[in-house]
Amino acid sequence: MRRSIIGKREDPFLHCTICGSQVLLREPEVISEREDWMALCRHRGKATARSRRPTIVPSAEVEETDFKNHVFGWMHFYRAILDEPATGRVYLSGIDHGTMIDYYPGPVPTDPDRARLRGFVRNENRWNVDFHMVNLFEPDRHREAGRRIGFPAHPHCWLLVDRVIGFAKVLPNLRAYTEAVMAFWPANKRDWRPPTQHLPGTDSCFEQGAFGRREGVTPHFNSEDEAENYFYRLDTKSMRDEELWHALGSPYRTPAIQELMKVATRPRARTEKVVSRLPVELALMTVDLIYRGRPLCQERINDTQNILEAFQWTLPDSYWKKRCEPELVYEVGDLEASGKPVDWAVFCLGLEELIVDPHWFCVSGLRFRQRILRVLKGIKERFEEIVAKNESDLG
Repeated sequence: MRRSIIGKREDPFLHCTICGSQVLLREPEVISEREDWMALCRHRGKATARSRRPTIVPSAEVEETDFKNHVFGWMHFYRAILDEPATGRVYLSGIDHGTMIDYYPGPVPTDPDRARLRGFVRNENRWNVDFHMVNLFEPDRHREAGRRIGFPAHPHCWLLVDRVIGFAKVLPNLRAYTEAVMAFWPANKRDWRPPTQHLPGTDSCFEQGAFGRREGVTPHFNSEDEAENYFYRLDTKSMRDEELWHALGSPYRTPAIQELMKVATRPRARTEKVVSRLPVELALMTVDLIYRGRPLCQERINDTQNILEAFQWTLPDSYWKKRCEPELVYEVGDLEASGKPVDWAVFCLGLEELIVDPHWFCVSGLRFRQRILRVLKGIKERFEEIVAKNESDLG
């Protein structure tokens, strides 16, 4: 099917049907996140200058990449669940970038293990198929006409589906999953198209809520001149100066937490002191007094670290895990499953040190993760109801 045959259409812009935010247009800088990507693109560019063939890599490379330099990099890619109303087939596509041609998304790879980094395909072929973005809020004329419908998802958002529902359940029941998505979003339209960047101190910062932090971010100034300069920059450059914005990192992988996991699993030698043989209940009471005595701040973390070090106390692992909010910070479960010895005090207090920075919870992607997990719980409820009904009808 040639693109010229489809004709101009008024589809919704590509949005992730998990987080609700737009799939961003591809920017060349995204490729610079990995040296091997840059080398591959340079090689392909020279070798295929005439054909302009796309640059393809395994999907896992996009899924496993930490976009540290280009913080929005994870939002420039998507895969889609493709629904063929004419045949009833529902399947998962490969990964493509957000480049659009005359308001169209490019045909997406059919192989779920392939990702297109660069270049685009104008027409359907053996390896790529066209689709129309699903219309979640209005009658879908393309579905009614029997055309192929797509449910896009950022690759990192799609991986969160495995965390909340499980691919083992979703992949054999993709139609039930798409029905759950279509049931969830019209009932929760206020969550569609969330802000993906904002100025510090705006309402978006008030979503924090984790680790006892519910306040917005108030900029701190050392002088009136510094404050005046800050607000002057907001007035004149806020739409162009990225340094002023809270830009969301990937909700799936947080590089700072990955580094903290490495630190917490390093072998450590301990020397036992007499006072360390005190009943664990007494040690817990002492640390709890420190926690209750003041809100989360660097001083509280320092006091806790100092008393643990001074008396060589080892509190139960369960105590520290609970303080890490394992439902949100699912890396706690990853550490448990790794089988490695973990210093949970180091991990928990290290996580609190990250949270002390009032900007980190936002820009790390953890706030956005919190929101997406909430959305996926709603989708999961509907998905399980649909699957149960289907099984009941068959049984």
